[in-house]
Amino acid sequence: MRTEKIAIPDGVQARMEGKTIFLSSGGKETSRPIKAKHINISVEDGSVVISTASVKKADAAILLTIKSHISNLIKGLTQGITYKMKVVYSHFPVTVKTQNNILHVENFLGEKNPRSMNFPQEVQIEVKGPEVVLRGVNKEVVSQTAAQIEQLCGVRKRDRRVFQDGIYIVEKDGKHLVR
Repeated sequence: MRTEKIAIPDGVQARMEGKTIFLSSGGKETSRPIKAKHINISVEDGSVVISTASVKKADAAILLTIKSHISNLIKGLTQGITYKMKVVYSHFPVTVKTQNNILHVENFLGEKNPRSMNFPQEVQIEVKGPEVVLRGVNKEVVSQTAAQIEQLCGVRKRDRRVFQDGIYIVEKDGKHLVR
């Protein structure tokens, strides 16, 4: 049997409804369904208790993965998740705009039609010149949105060594990826 505990910080409320954990703090709420066999989750005395009766290594790995997911939810509620992206272009000046949960990338590689994508309401996108900042509570949603923006500006049928235009992730939650 293996048991892991995650302390819930002050100001964060947690509750379980079926196989879904709900966390809320200061008007913000996030949830995550936990669909793992052999794993029991409960909220007791200001902490989330995750346990398994199994002795298999695979079940222990799943238990620690769920612990990381819940820790990321708590971190997102208390500190927030921030990703920074940089708009890179060599010849055609690229313009990035947001409007009604739609991101528009205009004049990418001189294209006449803008490239567009919808993004979730949980993510706030702020454009400051050549920098795009994504903020949110759920790490998975923010990171997936950043990846979709990167893929939106993918260059196809051209040499990537020459055509390096795009929007790239340069900072993940305070960790710089590019020097």
